[in-house]
Amino acid sequence: MNVVAAREELSNEEVLRFAELAARTGLEPQLAGRFEADPAAVLREFGLSEGEARYVTGGSRSVESLSGAGVTV
Repeated sequence: MNVVAAREELSNEEVLRFAELAARTGLEPQLAGRFEADPAAVLREFGLSEGEARYVTGGSRSVESLSGAGVTV
């Protein structure tokens, strides 16, 4: 499943949380499996809304920077 955040509808903090989720699903097969089986539950674990309108499948996006004012990683 290729799911990316629709950047224009997410706050900077949500973009960072989603970037962390995307990175960790690539590194942690168990998390990737849980995300495949129940994406809404995993999104909630990462503090993200499960609303379908906020996420789109396909295409590609890039995170230009993981730093920003007031953001801790």
